[in-house]
Amino acid sequence: MLSGVVLSLSYWRRRNLDTLTGLAWRRPLRLGIPIFFSTIFIYEMLLGGLMCNLEAGKIPSPSNGWILSFYRFSPSLSDALTSVIGALGWNNTQYNGVLWTITPEILGSYLVIILLLAQHSATAARNIVIASRGKSWRWRVRLATLFIGLFALLLLEKSPLMAAFVLGLFIAKFWVKASAATLAKIRQNRWAQIGIPLTVLAICGMRINEAGLVLLAALIVFAAVSVGRFNRFLQSRFSVWLGKISFPLYLVHLPLICSFQSYLLLVYPEYQTEWTVKAAIGAATALLSFLAAVLFLPIEKFSIAAARKFSDYVLGKNKEPLRITN
Repeated sequence: MLSGVVLSLSYWRRRNLDTLTGLAWRRPLRLGIPIFFSTIFIYEMLLGGLMCNLEAGKIPSPSNGWILSFYRFSPSLSDALTSVIGALGWNNTQYNGVLWTITPEILGSYLVIILLLAQHSATAARNIVIASRGKSWRWRVRLATLFIGLFALLLLEKSPLMAAFVLGLFIAKFWVKASAATLAKIRQNRWAQIGIPLTVLAICGMRINEAGLVLLAALIVFAAVSVGRFNRFLQSRFSVWLGKISFPLYLVHLPLICSFQSYLLLVYPEYQTEWTVKAAIGAATALLSFLAAVLFLPIEKFSIAAARKFSDYVLGKNKEPLRITN
């Protein structure tokens, strides 16, 4: 949902075709560089025998048996490099189980780009008609918007993950097109301030399918935009910092659980009976994951800069030869 918002936000603000073409060239490199470095990091950990999940998973306990499903193979550099490419295209999660989300991320990203191109084409056609005939054929743009909306409803039933990207696109459009006065009225409305969070909490307590989860995600993101307290919290320094490390944290937390936390489970078997030991192991793993994510930030920044330089070079925005510096 957030990807749909972020990917379309810059287009709704500028209405520039270059924004979409640049995004299309940047996206695989932007995601691929951090995935490459994290995969090589995991490969080196496997070579060094630092993955203790198989040994820890054999300890009789209902809470750690799930880690047995990871890293049941011998490390291979060729397999590691193949998994980097595979994560971007055909859901290869051998080296990092959380990368199953990257394939729908790539597909959803280009779905957003294609739909925005359709919207842009309809807008351009309308502008041509206005210039040549002096009449505003707004139905072209409205038809394109209606098509995107109906497409989102169809996806919600057939492929909810893809529908999330489209709904994020509409939230971004609302965010940009709604006037400051309209947003202020929503944020000052007592019923909106109370009703939207209560609705989110009520739905969270229900048993819902994947399509329902997507609608819940849309409501949460909309609440972040329209409910004053949520909006202020998300603009705080802490929230901005969490946003910066979110992707690195996503990439490193599973291998750290399978290595560091699994090692602690072997060293302190009393975690099964002592809740204080279990809490300490969990806290230590969380702290190390955040530290690893912070240390991963230079790679994250490099991937953003490199992807932008690459897209600018391909689109001819830079006349100088391509030079990528960190």
